[in-house]
Amino acid sequence: MLKTYGGAGIRLPVCCLKPWIDKLGILPENPEAGFNMTVLVLRLSKYRNGVSKKHGEVARRIWQSLWAEFLDGESGIDHITNGVHIPTWIEPKMQLKRMLNDRWRPIQIIFAGKAHPADDPGKRIMQRIFNAA
Repeated sequence: MLKTYGGAGIRLPVCCLKPWIDKLGILPENPEAGFNMTVLVLRLSKYRNGVSKKHGEVARRIWQSLWAEFLDGESGIDHITNGVHIPTWIEPKMQLKRMLNDRWRPIQIIFAGKAHPADDPGKRIMQRIFNAA
């Protein structure tokens, strides 16, 4: 990876890079689990963030062992809360039907997950989406 994306300046043979990369990809509290790509990427990324305040909190808690050197309350993972551009969503000219039927700019809507077992209205909505697909 470093040789591929690092440019011509990196002149180390793969045999020298592998132990270094393997070590960066090990979760400190569970080294027996072996190499973990998420751990490697989190360690090598200049900036890491969750997509909401809650996501940032959860990610910091999950991956806190990667930044044991940080003081309490600090972490290697920030958060950026995504927003909605209100004028776009309330603009009458922006009709969903027109967007879905534009053959020059096709879109794909992906529904992932499932309703909570006790959420009957949520289950009915997901069933309607499934039946319409």
